[in-house]
Amino acid sequence: MKASIKPRLDQCLTGQTVQYELWVNYPTVGPQFVSATYAPYVETDGTISGVVVSLRNITQLKQAETALQQSEERLQLAFEASGDGLWDWHISTGTVYYSPQYFQMLGYAADELPQELSTWEQLVHPEDMVWVREILAAHLKDNSSYSFDYRLKTQSGEWKWVADYGRVVAWDDQGNPLRMIGTHRDIHKRKQAEKELALQRRDCPKHGRRDLSGRSHGWHDRLRQPQI
Repeated sequence: MKASIKPRLDQCLTGQTVQYELWVNYPTVGPQFVSATYAPYVETDGTISGVVVSLRNITQLKQAETALQQSEERLQLAFEASGDGLWDWHISTGTVYYSPQYFQMLGYAADELPQELSTWEQLVHPEDMVWVREILAAHLKDNSSYSFDYRLKTQSGEWKWVADYGRVVAWDDQGNPLRMIGTHRDIHKRKQAEKELALQRRDCPKHGRRDLSGRSHGWHDRLRQPQI
C-alpha cells in the first residue's frame, strides 16, 4: 500500500489534487472501500508545504454498485439465452436503450440504428401505430396493461411479428412517468402457423371428409342399423 501512496504524494506535491479509490483492510472492521483525496497545502507565499489527506468510507456504495452490476449481467445473460430483446426508455430525454438482441431479431447490427424513440417509431407498421400509441398513452396515464403483438420492419424491409411487454418503473414527485422498461419476443413463426391454420380451416369442406381410401362421408350420416 505504501508503494502505491508515494507516487500520488509526489504528484500532489507538484500542485495537483489526486483522487482515487482503494480497498483498505482495517484490523477491527475488515476490508473497507475508501475514496482518498490528496490536496496540496499551499502557503500564503505560494509554496507547497504539505499534503491534506481526506478519506471517505464508500463501502456500502461500492457494494450496491457491485450488486447492481451483477444483477444487470445476470439479466443480460438471461436475455441472451432467451433471444428476447430489451428496451429501456428514459421518457424525459427521449433516449432509449435497445439491447443487441432487440436489433438482431430484426436483422440489424447492434449499432446500426440510433438509441432514440424515433427509431422505434420508424420501425412500427403504419397500420399498428395508431392503436399502439393509444395503448402507450393509456399506460403512461393510469398504468394500464401494456402487452400486445404487433409488426416491426426488418432490415430486409419485411414485417416481423413481435410480442411487446413493458411497464413504467419510475415516476417523479408529481407522479409523472420517468422511465419505462420492456421486452420484445420474436413470435413471427407462431403468427405464420396461426395464419396457415386459419386458411386450412377456411378451405376445409364444411360438410364432408375423406377417409384413407378416398371415400367421401357426410358429417351427419346416420349410423348404420345392424343387419338382422
